[in-house]
Amino acid sequence: MEKEKTKNVVLLHGVGLLTGFGWLTICLIKEITMPVALWILTIYILWGLSVLTIVDCKRHQIPNNFLKVLLAIWGMVMMFDIILHGKDGIEVLVMSLVGAFIGGGIFLLCYIISGKRLGAGDVKLVFLLGLFLTEKKILETIFYSTLLCLVFCLLQLYGRKMERGKEFPMTPFFYLGTWIAFF
Repeated sequence: MEKEKTKNVVLLHGVGLLTGFGWLTICLIKEITMPVALWILTIYILWGLSVLTIVDCKRHQIPNNFLKVLLAIWGMVMMFDIILHGKDGIEVLVMSLVGAFIGGGIFLLCYIISGKRLGAGDVKLVFLLGLFLTEKKILETIFYSTLLCLVFCLLQLYGRKMERGKEFPMTPFFYLGTWIAFF
């Protein structure tokens, strides 16, 4: 049991580190420019999504404690950005809050309309995605994520590998959709 736990921790950290280095490499190659706070937040959300993808695929659950850690990271980055950049930091804060309410609002509506068949963790995660990605990238991320999810579901239904109404993790689609949104 202890050996399995250690293996999982190493896997999670490895995937997270690869994601962070991947983002740094892409930023350098594509010469992506954005405020430092958004650059840091993007690294953290991609790292968080990579870890959550593995956890969600294994457990079909998005741990609230992990979401709280991501929220705390966002809060600290915002606080330092406001202190260091004043008005520009407040502008990033407003963009983040708008993104959170757009993303979280869309998925909360889906959660309610679906009769709570969509996971509550997915709603919280998209709210956090909005905080990290701001209004500039959250709609693209949602679009690409749901498009990928639709294609996956249609292929699974067509191949009779999935039945209607079966649960499946959404986090991998958010992870891929976020990467696509940056390209």
